[in-house]
Amino acid sequence: MRRFAWARVWRYVAGPVAALAALALPAGRAVADGQATLSLDSNSYLSYSESQNPHIPAGSTIRFRFAAASADGSVPISVRPEDVSIAPIPVAEGLAIQYALARPATGTLRSVRGSSQIELFATLVATLQGSPQTPPAFFELRFTTGSAQASNASRTETVVVDGAPAEAENHVRLVGAATNRPDAFPGPGEAVYAILSGSFDWLPRGL
Repeated sequence: MRRFAWARVWRYVAGPVAALAALALPAGRAVADGQATLSLDSNSYLSYSESQNPHIPAGSTIRFRFAAASADGSVPISVRPEDVSIAPIPVAEGLAIQYALARPATGTLRSVRGSSQIELFATLVATLQGSPQTPPAFFELRFTTGSAQASNASRTETVVVDGAPAEAENHVRLVGAATNRPDAFPGPGEAVYAILSGSFDWLPRGL
């Protein structure tokens, strides 16, 4: 008798519980809990002192991993080398740059007035495909939805580029800037910046 009563109770409870669980998952959320994929669009590119602007192939992706929120409400972010899938970027006839993470990148996401502000510190390794004698180049870059600034090696030129935080549609513009190495190609010694423009399939909200 008690078993029958519990079965009847569960029949009435299970439906609402399942419905509430479905409502708790934001639309478009990544299947893996705590992860989101940023898909880059055609507005993503590199710039070498704004004289050369090779585009990053659309459809490149970066997977972001979110940890539990900190006491101040910010959410720790990490991106592993295997989370980055960026196609080679053509820079000259027969030459393309392949970017990858040299080690895991870390940062934070903060929800401010309905928008998601992101800061990510990364060590990139750039390999010039088509030129096997050119050694890989390493860059320390801070990607942000705020502003980034860099100068050329001779300090005669400075570039400032602005990002944009993710809002209702989860579209974001991450920017990073650095001084290129004197022996780098292309743009030796120039101020370089990167624009990562695209949309997340899901982001934590209401932190």
